[in-house]
Amino acid sequence: MFEGMGLGGCILQAEYKFFKKAVMVFFFSVTTPFGIALGIALSNFMGPKLQGSIKLQIKAYIVVLLGAGGMSLMAKWA
Repeated sequence: MFEGMGLGGCILQAEYKFFKKAVMVFFFSVTTPFGIALGIALSNFMGPKLQGSIKLQIKAYIVVLLGAGGMSLMAKWA
């Protein structure tokens, strides 16, 4: 909820034309539920397999850290 409010405020303050703002809002509103559904599906599908393998857990942590690092890099760049 807070992410949506923050992004909405940034989009309102940006000096873009209406069409560009509408495209941003559309893609955020479409990709967010898709990402949530994908996360739920992967957690239900990979749960027992992930819990049984230390090697797979380490790989998962590395991927999460790479994703967080990539998002931080994009935030600094933007």
